Amino acid sequence: MNVRKITVDDFQHTHRIINNAYPVFNLGYDQAEKWFNKLLKDNDKSEFWGVFREDLQVACFITYDYEVNFRGTFIEAGGIGMVAVDLLHKKEKVCKHIIEFFHKYYTEKNAELLVLYPFRADFYKKMGFGFGSMQYNYVIPPSRFGRYESHCEINFADANNSKEITDFYNREIASKQNGAFKKQEKEFNKWLNSPQMRFVTFKKDGDIIAYIVFKFSKSSQPSNLSYNFQVKEYQYKSIEGWQEISTFLNKQSDQVKYIEIASFDKDFYHYFDNPADDSDTMFDPVYHQSAKTGIGLMYKFLNPLQIFKKHANRIFTKSNLTLVFDITDNFSCKHERFKLTSDHNSIIFEIDDNNVDLRLETDISTISSILMGSLSTESAVKMNLVRIKNIKHIDCVELPFKTIATPVSYNWF
Repeated sequence: MNVRKITVDDFQHTHRIINNAYPVFNLGYDQAEKWFNKLLKDNDKSEFWGVFREDLQVACFITYDYEVNFRGTFIEAGGIGMVAVDLLHKKEKVCKHIIEFFHKYYTEKNAELLVLYPFRADFYKKMGFGFGSMQYNYVIPPSRFGRYESHCEINFADANNSKEITDFYNREIASKQNGAFKKQEKEFNKWLNSPQMRFVTFKKDGDIIAYIVFKFSKSSQPSNLSYNFQVKEYQYKSIEGWQEISTFLNKQSDQVKYIEIASFDKDFYHYFDNPADDSDTMFDPVYHQSAKTGIGLMYKFLNPLQIFKKHANRIFTKSNLTLVFDITDNFSCKHERFKLTSDHNSIIFEIDDNNVDLRLETDISTISSILMGSLSTESAVKMNLVRIKNIKHIDCVELPFKTIATPVSYNWF
């Protein structure tokens, strides 16, 4: 099998592969061709690839160049999406070949991180990708959101506002939240140009302090005038920004039955006097169903030692412990072992493993989750995802690692 960029001549077969792999899209040819031509035109950060066996195309996928906030600094990352294997060529290790290409391609581009949304999580876990944060999805009546006195200018946004929205997001959100990706204007334009989506901005003294993106969906209630709000994204830079969003949602109760809203914040339920949904579902003994949860983005660091060295002061606290990391990547057939010590001024990495206080053995998927902040080392040890040889130092296992907010991502690919 060989991989090359898809051309216009390939697209008819590519269209069939995508429609069979993702029948929910049900893309008509004209609509798909328009999307494909736009992708070719705007390919400064994305590329469309085909997998071929001799002259027969058996799969396709898209790669994306991203900048991801890793513990307060942006690093280069590669994303992959629209992975589609021909219905007639399943179980022929085509997807494995795609991920091998994905690794090699971004290693040669000197990226530090790989990211993807899994179709099957266990498949990518075996390839070394670790889980990111859990997302909590709430269905809440508008009246349960707080209502405050508003001091902002509220407007519907359109494509003319894409630059200021993008600048606000990258400056106030992406640069300050672990795991967030930088965005381009075209990512917001998908919403701003969509007839189904509503994009509302909240401004103070002419500057955006918050925004919310949503669409209406039909409520299950019998009334033809009853709708739900499906919130696709909301961002704010301050408490005042959140209060403006909350007030806006609260005011929709005359037309909207429920607000469907998601959060990566495990503490979000504390905001409501009653976070329970209206299903009346209870778990033993008396726990009210409040949110549905789901896993999404997965991460894999291409070179842990390089990450540790380059970002040591962001990852580790200085301590008198001498640690050895033993990290296995079965997919790439790699096995790395290195020692970490620290003095008063710096953190030192060595290859030998003499005079060790704590030896940590794990795999690349687990260490990727730990580094991103979605998994604590203490929890990983309790679940035997990280194995400690020096059991007398188990209480110190969290000490070397700086705590970090769980990663969030608002990019869909």
